[in-house]
Amino acid sequence: MVTSSPFKASFLGPRYWLTWIGVLFLYLISWLPQKLQLAMGKQLGRLVHKFMKRRRHIAEVNVKLCFPHMSEADQKALVLKNMENTGIAMVETGMAWWWPQWRAQKALGSFKGLEHFERVQASGKGVLLLVPHILHLEMASRIMGLECQGIGFYRPHNNPLMEYFTTNGRLRSNEYLIGRKDVKGLLKALKIKRYVITYRIKTTAVTAVSLSHFTQYLTRQLQQVLLCLQAVKTVKQ
Repeated sequence: MVTSSPFKASFLGPRYWLTWIGVLFLYLISWLPQKLQLAMGKQLGRLVHKFMKRRRHIAEVNVKLCFPHMSEADQKALVLKNMENTGIAMVETGMAWWWPQWRAQKALGSFKGLEHFERVQASGKGVLLLVPHILHLEMASRIMGLECQGIGFYRPHNNPLMEYFTTNGRLRSNEYLIGRKDVKGLLKALKIKRYVITYRIKTTAVTAVSLSHFTQYLTRQLQQVLLCLQAVKTVKQ
């Protein structure tokens, strides 16, 4: 169970200066009007599309494999749209981590379908929510937490300073986090009638673009779903 991530004096060392610059950028623009932030995020995504050729190539091949029926022009437009949304997701991270409750409740939207959670919890059960690993997870987690605080699976960040900001940011509107392999933590959360969010956690960068990678990905997804279903079955027993 993770309820906070402590600040360490070592975070002030030269090793983390570049990280601090990026975090400071996110923090400063989080004070701007939301529409301006989204516009900046869109432009940031276009810069990613233009200069990060490897990322763009991976996206282009994935789109080509997944949507072979689309024309080349439509495929390129979809890749650009994806990159724009990637930039928007970056700036939304600042909103999710640092916006006060009143601003988040006013501007971030609402969570639909809460009645389904409440019905299951009223029957004496916890809720296991399986969601895709989308770009806007940080924002989605904050919005859901505003309506109904939950518990999330997570993988510790490789950068300790980013782990500090990521963990504390995700805890702004939610109860606590549990490790992705913490089955006991999952069972405990379900027993106390909480809802637990689990999603595919990316651990390594994509290094190839063949169909075999999609097969491996789907296999891992199925294994995670089966593990979650087994956990739910154990709780019922």
